[in-house]
Amino acid sequence: MGGNDPRHPYYRKLLDTIRAHGVGGQVVVTGHVTAAEVAAYYRTAHLFWCMSEHEGFCVPLIEAMWHDVPVLAYKSTAVPESLGDARVLFTAKGDLAQLAGLAALLVRDRALREQVIRAQRERRRAFLPEAVWGAFDAVLRSLERQHDERRTHRAAMSA
Repeated sequence: MGGNDPRHPYYRKLLDTIRAHGVGGQVVVTGHVTAAEVAAYYRTAHLFWCMSEHEGFCVPLIEAMWHDVPVLAYKSTAVPESLGDARVLFTAKGDLAQLAGLAALLVRDRALREQVIRAQRERRRAFLPEAVWGAFDAVLRSLERQHDERRTHRAAMSA
């Protein structure tokens, strides 16, 4: 999970950004970590802050919800759909001080934190096997109906 190649432009940009903001003492770039280490990070986290601009189904958001870590995320791609009603989103990245203030609220305001975690606990139920299998079965039935309709149409056209 993860990695860091000092030759990769994104990695260099990340390190440059950390240095430019003077937060080197507060940021750890881990590189590859094991599943056990990922779980330990979630267990000790106060906040999951996602700045990604290109997420499809963002599994780490769901993992954070399962670990009762409040999620603060950039509103892009499928992030709003992944978080559902349990979302705390921002739409602009320019004012980092303002974002840091929002992050601090999610960490320090006990009532807000508990409200977000309650909403996330509700949302994460949508990803339980019993919830997912029903939707999966519905998709399969729909595909099967479409296939049958095409077969019937081809048979009628060739008759």
